[in-house]
Amino acid sequence: MRKLFTLLFLLVLTNFVSAGVCTNCKIKSIGIGPHYDNLCIKNACAFILVEGNLNDIVPCSTGSWHFVVDTTTDSGKSALSLLLMAHAADKRISIAGDGSCNYSREAETFLYSYLADK
Repeated sequence: MRKLFTLLFLLVLTNFVSAGVCTNCKIKSIGIGPHYDNLCIKNACAFILVEGNLNDIVPCSTGSWHFVVDTTTDSGKSALSLLLMAHAADKRISIAGDGSCNYSREAETFLYSYLADK
């Protein structure tokens, strides 16, 4: 039982440690619309490409995009709003994924973002 617990703990820790994080980055591109929606499980998403110091790109991501936001939820819509505003205003952000490609194989699933400018 102890070995099973240890193995599960290490699997969770490995997944957490390998999540993509970009601090003080700029949004390079945002992909939305039917073409991108077809790449997502729920058929409503936005793909995000950042420029800056992106750490720990997850190996499950097979596309050229870094993160994918689920836009079917209020939280996802709020996140997309923040990302669109940051892109339009040329603001720096910090953004991170959850270490998985559960929403699309093209990019890491979005976890959080915030404005990095003062």
